[in-house]
Amino acid sequence: MNKFRTFIMVLHTSIWIIASQPAMAYDQKFTAYSESLTRNLITAMRKMQADSNNLATLCDDCQTSLQNRHIFQRAIDIDLRLNAYLRMLGQDIAGHTTLDIKPYNVEDVRQLMMNIHTKFDDYAITNNIINEHEFASLNGFDLSSNASSRNPFSTLDRIELLLLELGSPSIQPNHVLHRARLISRLVKNLCDTDKCSEIPTALPQAITPKRPIHVYNEANKLIFLLKLYSDKNKIPLKGGVTILKPSSHVITPAQVNRLCGVVLADLIAINHLLFGPSKMEVGEPPVSATPSLVWQQINYAKRLLESALVE
Repeated sequence: MNKFRTFIMVLHTSIWIIASQPAMAYDQKFTAYSESLTRNLITAMRKMQADSNNLATLCDDCQTSLQNRHIFQRAIDIDLRLNAYLRMLGQDIAGHTTLDIKPYNVEDVRQLMMNIHTKFDDYAITNNIINEHEFASLNGFDLSSNASSRNPFSTLDRIELLLLELGSPSIQPNHVLHRARLISRLVKNLCDTDKCSEIPTALPQAITPKRPIHVYNEANKLIFLLKLYSDKNKIPLKGGVTILKPSSHVITPAQVNRLCGVVLADLIAINHLLFGPSKMEVGEPPVSATPSLVWQQINYAKRLLESALVE
């Protein structure tokens, strides 16, 4: 199916290029460079598609059913995307400053979605983006029912895509690095011996440049170790350690961020089960980052967990 989608995308691009050729001749060098670049971009997309078909899925016995904690983290992504969109338009929007270490339930998800809904509605109506007669209120929805025919993750994915279409900045490596640092901090709680404190954040040798797919694979390795840790310590994690399939045929920072959100949700739940409720300061995302820095942080969490497993 992914190969078919790639074929259609490449065919559509090629037809569009041919159909949109200008009637008048233009500079030959420009034409040569632009057409060569187009071909190279298509080749790169094919390569990324092929790479994505060879993801490291080590945890065959991990769960695939998503819990409220995972949906909450995905909703946090939507809130952050909306905040970025509103800031871009000049709104003064405060970010998240703390992370609650607690069990998340459906009411937490509902409350967060209600806040997101209200935040966008207030801006859209005030600035005449939505006319009053076009406004989609919650009237007509059965809010008392717990049943839903929609996959909540797919619904949130669609909302994120719509925000991107509206102009919200896309997920960048600095956003993923921010989440990866939270992951390593929570993993460090599981490995608090002197041996663990001696583990360096960065590897002593230089690492080769990493792409998002390398970070994605490293996160999958971390999930595998987290499953081993949970089983070894008989942690009663509701639903178990969970793995997530990508929603796209190309691994981008946004796909890595989705997976890291699932890892973070499981680590929050494990920390709560072992140490009780607490709050963690999250700070602000770094100004810039690279996939290599994100990989380094996930690799650090992985090495911490490896050390915790041999204690």
